[in-house]
Parts: sequence; C-alpha cells; structure tokens
Amino acid sequence: MRLSFVETMRGNVKDTRGSEHSLSFDVTAVGGLRGRFALRGLAQASPWAREAAAQGTLTIAPLARTVTYVLRFDSDAGEQIVLDAQKRFSLLAPLRSMTLMPVTVRDGTGNVLARGEMSFDLRELLPFLASWLPVVKLQQRRLDVRRRAVARTQLRGA
Repeated sequence: MRLSFVETMRGNVKDTRGSEHSLSFDVTAVGGLRGRFALRGLAQASPWAREAAAQGTLTIAPLARTVTYVLRFDSDAGEQIVLDAQKRFSLLAPLRSMTLMPVTVRDGTGNVLARGEMSFDLRELLPFLASWLPVVKLQQRRLDVRRRAVARTQLRGA
C-alpha cells in the first residue's frame, strides 16, 4: 500500500567551531513498502543553504523502534550536504522520543559539519495527521510548487 504525508522538522546544530545554526526541512514522504519512503521537499541549513530542494529517504523500522532520515541537498555554493537523523521510540517517553531527534549535517564526502537536535512542533500535529488522508493533498502540492521554484532558481544560479 502506497502512503504519503508531509512533515516539518526544525532545530539547531553546532558546527565544529561551536557556532550555533538553525536547521529545518519540509518534506513529502511517499512510499511505505517495507517501511521505506522517498522524501522530496525543501531544506534550510544556515550558513550552508538558505533554502534548497532536497531529496532522500525515511525508513521506519518497527522492530528496532527507529525512524531514520537521510536528506540530501546542495549548499548555496553548490556542494552536496547530507542531513542524517534518527528518532528512537521509547515506551518510557513516547511523545518525546517521536518528536525529538539527534541530527548530523555532513558534507558530500562524509565530513561532519555540525551536530544538534531537531523537533516536531506539536502545534503542527493536525496538519501532519491530515496529510496522511487519501484526499486532495493540498499541503503536498504547495510544498512541491515551492520545491520546484527553488530548484529552478538554483539551476539559474540566482
């Protein structure tokens, strides 16, 4: 069965020099076979990328109680950035464990640029849940329009 939903995560990371930076992504996840979803959307990771078209994977592993994200996008300088993060579900702290996750930002060769934490804002829970419904996917369409506009701008080099 093919599923889809829209998710937003925000947070902060500290680079290797100790400076703090904001980080966020808005993605549409499509898939669901064997717990694997394709991600498409937008990422913001200052100072590397103001707003960039992003793609990647989300893997849900119920037996391991993990949700793993790998998101790739280009920096404003045209270099690949990889964001990887993992939620670990805990029965002792279900809300916290499914809304907070450690994150690592790496360059295209795997060198760590920054580490930190991202969170899901519970004020966005209703739109998140609605995005799972098999009706007109307005949130997904809006995000896809924004992602395409950003991708076109990046191709033009603006």
